[in-house]
Amino acid sequence: MNQQLSTCIGLVTASLLWPLAAVAQHPPSIGYLFPPGGQAGQTIEVTLGGYDWTPDMQVFVRDERIEGDRIELEIVGAPGPIIVPEPPYWFGKKARRPPFPLPRETKARLTIPENVTPGVVKWQAANANGATASGRFAVTDFPVQLDSSDSVNVLQSLPVCVFGQIKHIREVDRFQFVATEGGRIACSLATVSLASPLRAILEIRDATGKIIADAADTAGADIKLSFDARASETYDVALYDLDFRGNRSFVYQLTIAPEDDIAVASSLGDRGDGQPLTVPAVLTSTLVTRFGEERFRVTGKAGEAWTIAASGEKTGSQVDPAVTVLDGDGKQLARADDATGTTDAVLEFKVPADGDFEIVVSDISGASGSPMANYELSIQHSVPDFQINAAEKIDVLIGGKATLQLNVVRQGGFTDPIDVTLVGLPDGVSVAENLQVPAKQSLLKVELQVADDAAAIAQMVSIEGQAVVGEQSIRRAAEPVLVCTTIKPPFMIDAEGQDDVTKWPRGTTFPAPVLISRDPGFNGDILLEMTSKQGRHRQGISGPDMPVGPNVDRVLYSVFLPEWLETTRTSRMVVNGVAQVADPKGNVRYSVSKQKTRMGFLPIGAMLKISADQTEVEFDPEDRLVIPVTISRDESLDQPLTLSLVSGASQSLPFSAASQTYANDVTRSDFVVDMNPSSITESEYTLTIRASLLQDGQYPVISETTVIVVPQR
Repeated sequence: MNQQLSTCIGLVTASLLWPLAAVAQHPPSIGYLFPPGGQAGQTIEVTLGGYDWTPDMQVFVRDERIEGDRIELEIVGAPGPIIVPEPPYWFGKKARRPPFPLPRETKARLTIPENVTPGVVKWQAANANGATASGRFAVTDFPVQLDSSDSVNVLQSLPVCVFGQIKHIREVDRFQFVATEGGRIACSLATVSLASPLRAILEIRDATGKIIADAADTAGADIKLSFDARASETYDVALYDLDFRGNRSFVYQLTIAPEDDIAVASSLGDRGDGQPLTVPAVLTSTLVTRFGEERFRVTGKAGEAWTIAASGEKTGSQVDPAVTVLDGDGKQLARADDATGTTDAVLEFKVPADGDFEIVVSDISGASGSPMANYELSIQHSVPDFQINAAEKIDVLIGGKATLQLNVVRQGGFTDPIDVTLVGLPDGVSVAENLQVPAKQSLLKVELQVADDAAAIAQMVSIEGQAVVGEQSIRRAAEPVLVCTTIKPPFMIDAEGQDDVTKWPRGTTFPAPVLISRDPGFNGDILLEMTSKQGRHRQGISGPDMPVGPNVDRVLYSVFLPEWLETTRTSRMVVNGVAQVADPKGNVRYSVSKQKTRMGFLPIGAMLKISADQTEVEFDPEDRLVIPVTISRDESLDQPLTLSLVSGASQSLPFSAASQTYANDVTRSDFVVDMNPSSITESEYTLTIRASLLQDGQYPVISETTVIVVPQR
């Protein structure tokens, strides 16, 4: 046993003296849905990427239609293993960026009724530890095609909607199509609206390879562009992250269609600045100039009150409009950008004097400048009215309390009290009776109380406001709130070293001491797993799902450090503890507690190294392939060593090899690879050979080498 391992195992167990503290549950979060949408009228299989998900997840679609069939999202499988990103990895300066969370993927079924309008739909998830913020998926009425693993995806016809993922760093997704007719082709790329971290560059090339249209998302906005196509000509599309990042959460929706197939409505047609309008007015128009504006002239009388709204959401556009009111001398009197909970602009304006005023609509998103940059402008005489806004989720501990804040937007001079009702609260959750927003007030704090014997459950709760305006009673509803009742974990976990950093060889397994403290009366099994958000987790560092039995208060969690790790910086690992716990109603749920401090390690030189004598080998497809390798190891590694083929051995590639085991004194070997000659179609292949052994009979030590193999011509 080497000195470092002895030091770890010899650390004094401190859990017996460790004071038990209040522990908060660790809530899940949403990563992505793939494909990130579907066609109306279809049922499709999708993959949900979730962070810190458990087998008892609930999912919800924020489909707010009152009548008709609703969109359904149903989980049909258990969460898979934690996914550590595959190579390639960033090294050097870029490797110091915060890493993306580690997901588990869950199979689900998405059903979209035929009458669903194309656009973006929100969804959420919850378990006994809390609810997630909302994710996004798209509904389209165009035929759908999925991005495949092919080097170039051929699009059979237009219009088409492509759903894809930029899974790896440096990945470029490529598409090709033939314009059957000449004319204008419109391309739109939705990423921001799908809550995807992808910040894309989109390039269109003609048959000669010349770029004829391109756009880059440098402002955090979806991309829209168009170009003139020639009949029967082939066009290539390239799509990639502007910094060549990549991750499973980098989903996108690429739509390519003749402009004639895209509805672009305008009630005024071509016009110049100062187009006159009469209140009330509603029109749909287009910001055809990037970061441009449109102006409208309105005549008003002193004391009139107008409600002015500009919406990109209502037209299915990504335009983020702003509204400005100018007087006859061009002086700004009022301006509005995003209303609460939306990127649409809403402005309450009281006319100060008789005269003409200019209403200016502009875009601050960068989505303007194309025929698809549509918006709806509405100018109405203000009438007494109100809106209620609330958070999209709230977590409440069973037996505890939480405050839900309601924000009221009053319109048209409305100042009267508003009665508030919450509909659909989970059993055991209560609020005060006769909730009311006082006159002239815009805030109401609602305290939710959860009974000690309530179940752990999540439900969508409707919020309705009612007020009397003159002799008329009006009702307004806020977007529903996902209310989740949660369980306090009956245990706590921590690193024994509490953020200590240990030097450890690359390519080996670091046995990190983890302490477990349990509440009185709880002695159940606990599963240790990597938490999704690792602050210093990069370049393939990984740990297992490790079961911990009853009465165990200290374990060594195996953290594998790949041999390619940089030795110039420390890395960290944090784990979750997951246990099955019954709620007060006897329902068995999964309780998650996150490790309080981190396990740290500074990679040092490797203890095992395998290298091929040649980095490129030519071979006869009709013969066996022999690759000479050299094995170097630390003298403390006296266990048998196994060589195996870890890439090129799949069914899609024509190579296979039997694992070969060697004694500790073997330093050279001829690694033999078999092949299927009829399946060799490429000009070269990359094979990865792995050397592995178990240090002290339980801790993996691994080294790999890659070889480019080229068939003889």
